[in-house]
Order: sequence, then C-alpha cells, then structure tokens
Amino acid sequence: MTIIPAGYYTLNAAAKTITFLPPYDTISVEEIVSIRNLPKQNEIYNSSDPRHHVSMMTPPPQAFDISLTGGVLTYVVTAGMANGDKLQIVTNTNPVTSPDPVEYFFNVETITASGTGISDPIFVGDCSLVWIWISQTASTDLTVNLYSESSDTSSDRGLIKPYTLGTSTLSCTDFLEKCPPYLRVGYENNDTVNSTDLIVKIRKTR
Repeated sequence: MTIIPAGYYTLNAAAKTITFLPPYDTISVEEIVSIRNLPKQNEIYNSSDPRHHVSMMTPPPQAFDISLTGGVLTYVVTAGMANGDKLQIVTNTNPVTSPDPVEYFFNVETITASGTGISDPIFVGDCSLVWIWISQTASTDLTVNLYSESSDTSSDRGLIKPYTLGTSTLSCTDFLEKCPPYLRVGYENNDTVNSTDLIVKIRKTR
C-alpha cells in the first residue's frame, strides 16, 4: 500500500475534485483503496465498503462515489471540506518513478479582486524537466505569468508563458524542458468582483 504525499495532490472543495501530480497522475480508480479527509474525519471513498463505493443517494441514484480522468478525481461526498484540508489517499500500487520534491510559488494564496503579485524565485537550473501545476477557485479571469530569472536577486525577468484561468478552467498543468537558472511567477486577477485562492507549485526532475 502507498499513501500519496501531500505535495502531490490538490483538493478543490468547491469543484469536488482532487488533482494528482506526476507520477501519481497515471493511477486508475481500481488502484485507489481509500480517501479520507483527516481534519474533518470524512470518508470520501472506501473500496471495501459498498456504502461508500456505490452511492445510495436518491434521487437520482449515483453510480460511483468517484471517477478519475486525466489525473483529476471527482467525488460526490457532500460534507463540507476546505481546499487546504489534508487527505489520506491510499493506493495499492507504487508509481514507477519516485517523486521528487514539490516546491510552491504560492500555497493557497488569497488574491483580492483586481489583485496583482509576484512570487519569490525558485532555483531550477540543475533540472532536466519541471512540471508546473496551477489552480484557483473563483476568479472569472486570472492571468498567471511564468518568468525566467538569471539569479535569486535579479529582476530581469523574461516572460516564458502566460496562463489564463477562469470559472470554466480552474486548473492547468504544463512542463518546461529547457530550464533557466530560476523561475518566478506573477499573477493578475482581472476579475473586479471575485477574490480567489491560488496554488502554483512545481516538481523538479533532475
């Protein structure tokens, strides 16, 4: 049995989704044994308990308590949860590749309506590949910019790529093969009404 480390999934309570980062983004529903919200003590899924494996909610009846597509798991449990809650996700398999450390540009950063900001730089110059994961909760128009930096004290940032997220696209993943010495992330909330919680993290492969 394997417990997926906290740095390799992100919970979106409003959307009722759990997104897995590589190398856990390739697991299947059949490989998931159980999922529990630790601070709330809510059982989201238990493969050995038919009351949680096949939902009895009516109407209408639900087929399964979870579904999993492209590394994004959707659940149907209605108990209140928060994005920052720690989960215990147990699987019956190990990923082929041992996970490298995850680092955060922003870890549940609350952005006000029309808010802007910039992260501290993260060193990636010794990496062959960097996975990038971005998630937000409520903005209808959020731009997240990925910048290169020559050092941890420089401000000569060059735009690598912008990412635009809205209510129809709350999260995205990407990867970078040719890594500059440092990466930095900036954000612009173009929504004048809604604040949002932003998570931006990377996994570095050496």
